[in-house]
Amino acid sequence: METRTNPLWNKFTNWVRRDLVLSITASIAALLSLFKLPSTADLDFKVLITLFNLMIVLKAFERLNLLDAVAIRLLRRLRSERRVAIGLVTLSFFSAMLITNDVALLMLIPLSLIIGHRGHYCVIRTIVLATLAANIGSSLTPMGNPQNLYILTRYDLSAASFFSVVAPFSALGGAWLIWLSSRLPVRRLSLDLASPNHPHPLQLLPWLALFSLIILSVFNLISDRLTLGVVLGVTLLLRPKLFMAIDYGLLATFVGFFIIVARLSEIPAVISLMSALLASPISVYVSGLLLSQVISNVPGAILLSEFTESWRPLLLGVNVGGMGTLIASLASVISYRIFLKDHPGEAKAYLKSFILYNAAGLLLFGVLGAVFVLLQPPV
Repeated sequence: METRTNPLWNKFTNWVRRDLVLSITASIAALLSLFKLPSTADLDFKVLITLFNLMIVLKAFERLNLLDAVAIRLLRRLRSERRVAIGLVTLSFFSAMLITNDVALLMLIPLSLIIGHRGHYCVIRTIVLATLAANIGSSLTPMGNPQNLYILTRYDLSAASFFSVVAPFSALGGAWLIWLSSRLPVRRLSLDLASPNHPHPLQLLPWLALFSLIILSVFNLISDRLTLGVVLGVTLLLRPKLFMAIDYGLLATFVGFFIIVARLSEIPAVISLMSALLASPISVYVSGLLLSQVISNVPGAILLSEFTESWRPLLLGVNVGGMGTLIASLASVISYRIFLKDHPGEAKAYLKSFILYNAAGLLLFGVLGAVFVLLQPPV
């Protein structure tokens, strides 16, 4: 006897399989919200606004074939999987230091996908390595990622103190990434280098201006809300269809993370556990590393800083902890979602490669970081 399944149920299960990270995040956030309803105070609007602005502008660049043109130029110079990987990893590593890991990946992952289409090869390993590069490279500077900026301001650190902790990790991590990239196949790529229609410079000008405004807002040189108003106005005037093209699921994932962290930080049992766990520098380091695997390194840094003044192991722990699980760094979620939108049937292959490289990095640098913390003189 043939059994019928509910079409709505099929759609729901397909959505869960297609967007597992958002599904899990939304479920946990909804469960925790039963104890206390979310409020606007739970959300980091600067992160959400900046992410929305960047998605709009980068989608405009994509529609204007700007990323295609950059991809073709890179391919004409590099022409092998290994060289492309080294080029993108290096670009991701250094650009993340200046424009944050999130912004670097929002620019480079779409570029990597276009290179894959043009070169007719699978870019999963390249994207995974570029994501690792953004997370490791961003650890070197205060503006590289949100947890660095937060810890720097929370503990009022000097530049010398800050760099003494993150520089060794960043340098060793960069060398490790180049070694991994150099082990990729050297085979020449089969290239489709038909040049796209290049936009007129005047078409690019407003979007380049908007991109510059967004970067200024990242560094708090202008208001992020003012930038949002300008982005909304220009987009409505020039390309209103862009509003339908961006990934609102990514924004929803970030909202879910913020709600989860807000609720966890209010639970008395969590507060008691944190106070007991953070009795020594090495316990702070391990807690930062492990907590990042569960709730991501940015909220992990914020949560742990409420219970410890040991900033060195905390800073190192949440940066090393950006490797590991998919949600250990929100930047990794960005890469995964962008890739999955372009290759919806390859989630398993991506996660397999992601887990392999990240587990290796977490094990290697987790141990090295622990040795570094144990060798530090007591403060």
